[in-house]
Amino acid sequence: MNKWLLGIAAILLIVIVYYVVGSHLLKQATVLSRDQATGFALEELRYTYPNAGIDIYTVANISNTSGDSTWKIMARVVYGNRTVCPNLTEVELHYPTFGFVTRERIITENCHVLGCRNVPNCVIAYPEEAVLMPLDTDRNPSIQPSISTYFDAAGGRQNVGATAVYYSAYAGQGNNTYPDVWVVTYSSVAAGYSYEAILNKTGGIVVEQYAKGGA
Repeated sequence: MNKWLLGIAAILLIVIVYYVVGSHLLKQATVLSRDQATGFALEELRYTYPNAGIDIYTVANISNTSGDSTWKIMARVVYGNRTVCPNLTEVELHYPTFGFVTRERIITENCHVLGCRNVPNCVIAYPEEAVLMPLDTDRNPSIQPSISTYFDAAGGRQNVGATAVYYSAYAGQGNNTYPDVWVVTYSSVAAGYSYEAILNKTGGIVVEQYAKGGA
């Protein structure tokens, strides 16, 4: 009887050792490098958001609540890049902890900067936000006639491209230097010239506007 119990105990010990060692080896095998995690995330984002512009801007290794390490990956997903009405979404992934389950934060949608609704001093953090701010009729009424004229000259806003660049200091055309501003350029070959607006990073108010020769 004792031999039988010893035999059972030995078998259980072998099973436990096998399970522990096997689990450890499996865990080691599933540890991903930064490049592997980024590559898998990019594939998943391209599948989830077809035909969108995707920019992975943060890849950080962090510890989850159980003490295991995971990759936190942040990406910008843009539809309508370089148009006057881009849709921007921030996407967060944690891999392999949550697989490729994403968390979304919509920044711009349907030609609106969502974080600036009813927020006078909102901070313009992305070029997609900056492109839309001069088109906000409530926040920037003074530029609307000129923008409308420009869009008409281009044959409609669908023929206009838009870019925005942030400057810690920028000299406008009136010998004024503005701190912490976005410079938004609307351009169209059909119009034959471009239109530029300088707006504050905080608040998104246009402080200067002017036409520029050539598109």
